[in-house]
Amino acid sequence: MTSDQQLLLSLSCRNLPEQAYDGIRIIIEYCSDINENFCEIGQTETIIGSLNPSFVYNCPITYSVNGTCGRFIYKIAELKCSLAELLLHGGSLQLPLFPSQGSLLSIRINKTKESAEALRLHFKAVHLHSPCDSYPLNAYFIISLAANGGLKYLLYKSEPTADKNPIWKPFIIPLSNFFCSSLPDRLIQIDVYNNNINSE
Repeated sequence: MTSDQQLLLSLSCRNLPEQAYDGIRIIIEYCSDINENFCEIGQTETIIGSLNPSFVYNCPITYSVNGTCGRFIYKIAELKCSLAELLLHGGSLQLPLFPSQGSLLSIRINKTKESAEALRLHFKAVHLHSPCDSYPLNAYFIISLAANGGLKYLLYKSEPTADKNPIWKPFIIPLSNFFCSSLPDRLIQIDVYNNNINSE
């Protein structure tokens, strides 16, 4: 007889390297056999603009134990590892859980198939004007991934410009940033703002 318990794995990172500011997400895999065949069970949303991201997505896990062993009701170990350290070791790392007993935790990060593909976008506008006569025109745009409930994830922010007919610099967004398993009803939202540093 077995007893199953549904768990949720939540993830956050602290003090990531600077390149993570352009976008970071985590892929969760598990190994179900002694041959170390890993299978993807979930991935977080992509968070841009943070070196200390806390991911909204919680990965569901079914934990099974033999009925005679009781249920999973307490924590046997806790381990912390910086993502920077993991990346410095080529995306694969073994960490000691109980050094005196030789217990190890293996952590691995793999690229997704979409990680090498990207969209090159180029935006322009015509006849822009400031929403208020007392503030000069200094327009910029933001592209976000939006979902029900008001959740938004920044994909790109342009440079501000005072040109009334601006042609902003072209930019690239990885396709992987558009695939967010925790936001099934996602929409791409584009907002244009006037950048006034000294205004309220």
